[in-house]
Amino acid sequence: MYIGIDLGTSNSAIVCNGEDGLRHCKTIEGRDILPSVIFEDRRGNRFVGAKAYDQGLLSPQNVAAGFKRLMGTDTVIELKASGTKISPVEASAEIIRTLLTQAKTELGDFDVEGAVVTIPAAFNQLQSEATIQAANDCDIEFVGLLQEPIAAALASLENAKNKSGQFLVYDLGGGTFDVALVQSVKGAVTILAHEGINMLGGRDFDKAIVNSIVRPWLQENFDLADDFQKQPQFQRLIRLAQLKSEQAKIELSGQESATIFISEEEARSADDNGEEIYVEVEITRTDLERLISDQVDATIALCKKVLADNGYSNDDIDRVVMIGGPSKMAAIRERVPTELGIPVDLKTDPMTAVARGAAIFAESRDWSGTKNKKKSAISSKEKSGSVSLKYDYEARTSSDEVRVKATVLSGDATGMRIHAETDDGWKSGAVSLDNGPVIRVSLNKLGKNRVRILVTDSSGSVRKDVSETLEIVKTAASAAGAPATHALAVKIVDGSGSFQRNFLKEVLAKGTTLPTSQTTSFRAAKTLKANESDHIDVELYQQAEGVPEPENNLFVGLLRISNDLLDEGRDLHRGDEVHLHLNVDENGIVNPVVELPTLDLRIEQKSIYLPQLGQLDFSSENGRAIVGEAVISSDNAIDQLQDDLGDRVSTEIRDLRRRQERLFEALNDSTEPDDLRLIAESARHIKQDISRIRHSEGHRQAVLTAELGRVLKLVERAQEGIEVDGARERAAQIHDHIKRSLADRKYDDAEYGIDQLQHFAFELLRANPGFVVSQFRHIASLKHLAIDPALHDRLVANGLAKLESEDVDGLNSTIAEIYSNLAIAADAEHDLAAVADLMSH
Repeated sequence: MYIGIDLGTSNSAIVCNGEDGLRHCKTIEGRDILPSVIFEDRRGNRFVGAKAYDQGLLSPQNVAAGFKRLMGTDTVIELKASGTKISPVEASAEIIRTLLTQAKTELGDFDVEGAVVTIPAAFNQLQSEATIQAANDCDIEFVGLLQEPIAAALASLENAKNKSGQFLVYDLGGGTFDVALVQSVKGAVTILAHEGINMLGGRDFDKAIVNSIVRPWLQENFDLADDFQKQPQFQRLIRLAQLKSEQAKIELSGQESATIFISEEEARSADDNGEEIYVEVEITRTDLERLISDQVDATIALCKKVLADNGYSNDDIDRVVMIGGPSKMAAIRERVPTELGIPVDLKTDPMTAVARGAAIFAESRDWSGTKNKKKSAISSKEKSGSVSLKYDYEARTSSDEVRVKATVLSGDATGMRIHAETDDGWKSGAVSLDNGPVIRVSLNKLGKNRVRILVTDSSGSVRKDVSETLEIVKTAASAAGAPATHALAVKIVDGSGSFQRNFLKEVLAKGTTLPTSQTTSFRAAKTLKANESDHIDVELYQQAEGVPEPENNLFVGLLRISNDLLDEGRDLHRGDEVHLHLNVDENGIVNPVVELPTLDLRIEQKSIYLPQLGQLDFSSENGRAIVGEAVISSDNAIDQLQDDLGDRVSTEIRDLRRRQERLFEALNDSTEPDDLRLIAESARHIKQDISRIRHSEGHRQAVLTAELGRVLKLVERAQEGIEVDGARERAAQIHDHIKRSLADRKYDDAEYGIDQLQHFAFELLRANPGFVVSQFRHIASLKHLAIDPALHDRLVANGLAKLESEDVDGLNSTIAEIYSNLAIAADAEHDLAAVADLMSH
């Protein structure tokens, strides 16, 4: 049995694909979808699905929900009554296990030949790997991933009369939004382009209702502090408000108003005056449309961007396929087709289409090897008797018709004729066998079709010795290999001597059809000696389009070349070649191999992703602190953009300020881990948008001129009270080079010079004890960013000893060691040590 699983943020579904075709397996309550919710009581009894969702209305503190948005993090989910703590992977595995149980309850026991679990197009590498782990934990041996828009596209063609054309998939789920531009030729689907927003979905709409409708009503009617939602005694009330808001949102899809009601018995809380709290507030469809307007705007803007970037207009697109529960909202069903100018496909079920598409895809794969691959569509058979014949035919097709070519290999076929028949009574006309005829066979049913190819002699008798029965599978649709959803890049260093700077070199382009193997050559940026404890890291980033700085992109892991991998006496020298072989499988998971030709050494690592580096626990105080720093960093970046470009980008600044204000409000209001993750990602997206503005051709001159001014002030500060031979002359030389580069519009050269001048200033500052002490105190406070907190404490203690003995050089070395133990990049102004270990070939 092949299975397709839609592992959703709010709801999940399973569809099986076997001998009898697709079978949607319902929950034990007879529902199409399983709520992605887990409940555990104080005795440890666990419920999953509808029962868990219903219990959430009574004891929300004992419910786990929305954990898909935490995949790829180390966040801990606590079920209060039992004290059980589970990870997002464990919670997701519980949902998959329940789906499998309901399928086997309906269909009987079966072996899983291959399973496909769907993921949002915007999922990063860490999230994808976590999803596979969840399925493996359910003893599913053969697991593949499929982007949700591709699955939806396959399902939308299942019963379509016209299986050719272009269409958009608009996938708005409980936690994410995806859009895909799809082309279909006779049911063969190709994804032309795709984009996604990782943390935008129905749960965000629910929380908007709570923050903008329910909370103000509560504060108006009861004596509550401004931040009451953060206080432990009101956590139950807030979770109930979110659940009731979700119900009201669903009701507003079919009516003009709804009431959010929580009784005193349900709320079980009192205000600061001891008055029992209840909730009874009306929300209208107009209220909801106003609250979610910005998010819907963002989805429509992304759809328009996908079309424009690929040279399409709305007239080129046949329809929009709407997927996901929130896409059923009246506001979205009305606005999306109106503003895009494209009609909506109302036939595809938005709740089950993704699971159906996943099951279609699962059946199309060959799971016999270690990696699944597409089943062959072309086959042939040979028959020998009175003549020798070869039949070439399409063994798999999504078309209503296939061609069978008969070729006479040897013997005399004079007078022989050939025709085809199917089990449903269809027959082709008989044609002469002499000239290698092609018979067009009509396929009227999905699944396996038996096609009898009958050869008759001149008397009309069937020649069984050369006749044949072919098995041809008609699929609802088929898909080419999935495209890579993100570009991947390696951090490398540029420069020599004391000055070095980091930038990213792309090693996998976004949109590359998977699976793929790519090889990129680098050179070692430092010497690695076999007898000295050290390492060289190959650091991998998920690079956003138009954002060159490593610190503004998502770090997803590394491959470490440590000295103990080298044979005694065989060192890797600076400048030696390092070949990175990047093998990316069908699921988008990277399996890297590093080759060191000078040492005749190959280093393989099962996974390039190290959880302790790439994952954060958003349920902890450290997680909140990291998110707070991210928000402050994005706010500072807006201030700097304002200083550098001013009125030139006034419109962009207003938009960025508005987004930033929402982040501060959200940070003040948020208590849930998935909210904090959303805030962190939103802050990174703001910095990425700022980077694109700063690097746009029209602004480079002004930006670099402003940066030069700041660096010159830093140089002046660094030179105060310090006389270093040739320092002022060296600074003047670099300054002159920058001015010439700006005059000649050689912006890359100017940027390089500015970085060099800044590094020169920091080198001077590192000789200043006051600056070094300030630097140490700053980095000592970053324990929440440490990969190894215990190591951080030891290094800080060592630094304090260096400080006590006034060992400035030793303190600088300790600062560098502390930086190398940070999980994410700190403020670039303070970062004097985190230089890449590879350089360009």
